[in-house]
Amino acid sequence: MEKKAIPIGRPQADHFAGELPYTPDARTVILYAPTWEGDREAAAYGSIATHGVALAKAVLASDKHRLIYRPHPRSGVADDEYKNANVAIIAAIAEANETDPSVQHIYDDGKELGWQLVAADVAITDVSAMVYDRLATGKPLIIARPVSPLADIDEAGYLGACEWLYADRAGDILAIAERVQFDESARESLGYWAERHFGDTSPGSATIRFHDAVESLVALWHRHAQLHIGDRQATEVDPFEDDDEEESPATE
Repeated sequence: MEKKAIPIGRPQADHFAGELPYTPDARTVILYAPTWEGDREAAAYGSIATHGVALAKAVLASDKHRLIYRPHPRSGVADDEYKNANVAIIAAIAEANETDPSVQHIYDDGKELGWQLVAADVAITDVSAMVYDRLATGKPLIIARPVSPLADIDEAGYLGACEWLYADRAGDILAIAERVQFDESARESLGYWAERHFGDTSPGSATIRFHDAVESLVALWHRHAQLHIGDRQATEVDPFEDDDEEESPATE
């Protein structure tokens, strides 16, 4: 693998962008991006009904935090309790903003994904692709631990060392977020796993590695093209050519 693979990381993370729908201030921004409830027990990763309401209530009650709530668009399609919890969080955000427009909490149902991952000081996701989208930024990350004992969780890698949020601690999210954000051991663990998966995650690093890899491969191609410039050109043969002839209907 080391001879055939070039470590790059995730250059897409250098280009997460988008206009912020709020004016930044001194508030700590918490992104809660849960997945949907799933269609089978093994994939019951969604946390809206088990963690989400208590989590959102705690963040919305704080005068030092801003909530960005970005649920999966399918949230609630298979379970009414899940749907009702999602609706309750959206309504609570609207009520908080109406009471005090300066808080600027966000219910995000837009198509654009990127700015949320880099704007948030702390992100809370479920077991989903969002875990690695956020990990690629190298910024603090918490994962809601599925309640179902049948949920399939591979803890052989990062999920075996991540910062789990258990349902019975969801109301303590502000203290947990502060620890994950500032505790030295938590930051060291995050840095280790971010680098293990993506290499140096400092802004621009992965893009530089990507460009360097492309340039080196192009140079390698040109070098080998010169080495074999006098070689006889082989004619490529279509391996399915005979099959086409055999399958063609006979003509009279």
